[in-house]
Amino acid sequence: MAAPAATALAVPVKEVVTGVVKVLSTDIAVIEGKFYRKLKGRVRTGKLTKAGRPQMRTVTQLEPVDVALHANPIGLGMLGILGSLTAFVLFGRVRTGIPLIGEVELYKGPLADEFDAWKARPRKGDKPPFSGF
Repeated sequence: MAAPAATALAVPVKEVVTGVVKVLSTDIAVIEGKFYRKLKGRVRTGKLTKAGRPQMRTVTQLEPVDVALHANPIGLGMLGILGSLTAFVLFGRVRTGIPLIGEVELYKGPLADEFDAWKARPRKGDKPPFSGF
């Protein structure tokens, strides 16, 4: 009795999964274009120089290069995750407080101190703190 119910349930689930995969793998934005790069080369003219070597001249050619950028939800999500992990590794800190020991720093990124100094820098238009009387 359970086998027919499982197979009946598996067919809609399979359709839902294939639909989700199709939507997530579809490109949101496609930017395509063509640009040309300049190539310089030397070709023979068919004449000889006074020294008897073949005479050459420089020829410039334009070679087409196709460029395409495809953005899809999975790629954008992976790019966001990779960017946030990179920022954490470079600028992050992990601290914890342990009773009787105090605050312990478990991880400190190589640029964490510079980032803290940048955050503390006064911005244009900021008023200095009140120093009292």
